[in-house]
Amino acid sequence: MSIELKEAEHTIESAHYKAIRCTSKIIEYVSPKHGRILYLRKNQGLPDHADIMLHPDTDTTLMLIEDEVTPNKRVTIRFSDHETAFPKRPNKSKQLKHCGKALYVFSTTALLTLCEQYDV
Repeated sequence: MSIELKEAEHTIESAHYKAIRCTSKIIEYVSPKHGRILYLRKNQGLPDHADIMLHPDTDTTLMLIEDEVTPNKRVTIRFSDHETAFPKRPNKSKQLKHCGKALYVFSTTALLTLCEQYDV
C-alpha cells in the first residue's frame, strides 16, 4: 500500500475538513462539525503512509484498524513546534512543546474513516 501527499490532502478535504494553515512540514485542517484540528505531516511517512497528528487527549482506541491505522512506531505522543493549535506539555528535556497523538494511516479509505470518526 502507498499513499501520496495529494491523495491524502484530497481524502481529508473530501471529508469536508478545511485546510487553514500550511507550512513546509504540515497542513493544518479543521473538522466541519466540531472544529477539531488534525495535522497531516508533509515531510514524514509518505508515500509509505500518511503521518497524522490528533489532539493529545483524543481516545484513538476505536480509530485503530489492524494494518490500516496504527500508532506511530516510535512514539504515541509527538512533540513539535509545528502543531501550534495543540497544548504544550513538557517533553523529555522538560521544555514545553506542542504535542499530539501520532498515527500512521496506510490507505485513503482508512484516512477517510479516521476523519469521519475524529469529528463525531
